[in-house]
Formats: sequence, C-alpha cells, structure tokens
Amino acid sequence: MTVPVVTKGKFTQTIPQTCIDNGKDWARKHLAAIKNHYCKAPYFDRYFPMLEEGLNTSWEMLLDLDLHFIRLLDETLGLGTNYILASSLSPEGKKADLIVNICELVGADEYLNGAMGRGYLSDDLFRERGIRLMFQDYDHPVYRQCYDGFVSHLSVIDLLFNCGDGSRDVILSGGS
Repeated sequence: MTVPVVTKGKFTQTIPQTCIDNGKDWARKHLAAIKNHYCKAPYFDRYFPMLEEGLNTSWEMLLDLDLHFIRLLDETLGLGTNYILASSLSPEGKKADLIVNICELVGADEYLNGAMGRGYLSDDLFRERGIRLMFQDYDHPVYRQCYDGFVSHLSVIDLLFNCGDGSRDVILSGGS
C-alpha cells in the first residue's frame, strides 16, 4: 500500500516537503483492503480502530502521517524510542556521508542498517569517523497467521492482528 504524493515539479523534494495527494481516495481503499484481508484475524477488532482513526485523519504532509503511525506503533509495541528528526539537525552531505554526519551530530558511535545497505555503505568511511557500522540480518520468526501457510516480512499490521499483545515478543524472538 502506498500513499499518493504530489510530485509534479518536485523531483528533489525531501520527505518533510512532500505533500499528500488528497485528490485520490487512498485512505478509504487502504482501510477496505485491510478490513477485507484481516477481519477474521484474532486481534482485528482491537487494532483496526487505531488504523481507521489515523487513516481517516486529513493529513496534508507525508511526514506527519508517517510520524503518527511510527509513534503509534512504538507505543503499541512498548518500544520507548527516542526520536530525532534528521531535518532538525541540518546535516550536510549526500548518501553515506549524510548518514555519517547525522551519526556525528547525535553522538552515535554505532550505526545499524538493514542488510541491503551492504551494497552501498562502506565500512571504511564509518570506521574513519569512529562509528561502528553494523548490518541487520533479521531471521524472521514464524507466527500464526489467519491464512494457511506462513508469509514472512509482511507489515506490522499482519503481526498485530494475528498476535496482539505477543507481537513485541515475536519481533524480539527473531535472530540476527
């Protein structure tokens, strides 16, 4: 599922500058698809209302929508994450240099990236700046889903609707 955004003439826009294209009926379609696929999941009735409320809010900026759901999921899963928006730091550079500069601005001595980052991040650059670069090779745990068979790496929505309060434990049980 994607959220349509205004792109005409805005090829180089940053996420904080990205406006949602509310001329399309995307939120209703997303809610209908989620309801159709998960209405029989054991925890659907518990978690669907929070998705419904968030998606029925009239968002103008993509960042505001993203942050709403990131914080909501953080609270729901009991993660207690401290957030700092990179845009509030005024970092310089592009690609890996930008990441290293952000790490330095927040005083990080370790940086964890997804496994796919191996293709573009150089350990040398991070090591030169005193930052340990690590890659997450997540071994996805199997949990009961409402359909036969198991499909890994789905949305956290799938996990919450199927595992409820046990969702955090499922995430933490995955090896790296």
